[in-house]
Amino acid sequence: MAKNFIQDAKKQSAGDDRNLVLVDDDFQDADFEDKVWLFWKRHSAKIIVAASLVFFSILGVIIYTQGKKMHVQALQDAYAQTKTPEERLAFAEAHRSDAMAGTIFYALGNDAFSAANFEVAAKHYAAAAAVYAARSDGEFVLLRDRAALAEAIALSKCGNADAAKQKLSTLAGTLKTDETIRGQAMFNLAVFALAAKDLPTARKWLDEMDRALSPLNMWRNEKTKLLQLAPELVSADVVAETAPAVPAK
Repeated sequence: MAKNFIQDAKKQSAGDDRNLVLVDDDFQDADFEDKVWLFWKRHSAKIIVAASLVFFSILGVIIYTQGKKMHVQALQDAYAQTKTPEERLAFAEAHRSDAMAGTIFYALGNDAFSAANFEVAAKHYAAAAAVYAARSDGEFVLLRDRAALAEAIALSKCGNADAAKQKLSTLAGTLKTDETIRGQAMFNLAVFALAAKDLPTARKWLDEMDRALSPLNMWRNEKTKLLQLAPELVSADVVAETAPAVPAK
């Protein structure tokens, strides 16, 4: 009886369904086909809306991904047309909103550094760091800090020691900075202090390397070499602690 009523309901729904009432308890004996029809009758609108949302979301992701690839490819093609450092610099300046500009600025910084044009190198490294800092992607944090470290070294080379030390101190004192970059920053600060005959400050940064860096950090090895080259950095207290005990006679 339930099956016949459902079939009659299906026929009635093709025309005027104002009197159609679906009650679950009345169709406990309905077969699978009828149950599917009843489910669709009740929830078809919701299913269509949900399916449409999923479809358009996927379509949006595809369009965004393909558009981004096309944009990057267009930038690469345009950059390939540049021939001189001036053209590359102009290209980077015109596309500061793209991460690619950071790579170009950094490469220009390396070229200037190799040519001993340290002031120009520092400017290019600073521009690269600014481009990376404007990106929300976590992957660009390392590139930003690497560019900042290069800028600090270039600044020290062109005689701007105070600005270099300030940038190095920021990198060395930021826990989220990559450990290798922190280690290099601390080591350079120690070297600068040693060059200025400021042994307490130099020793402070070397001790900080022991506290903040893992034993496997490459700059811990550089620290050991520095102590061998500058034994004056080893205080009397440290020598007493590390010297082997003399057996009693």
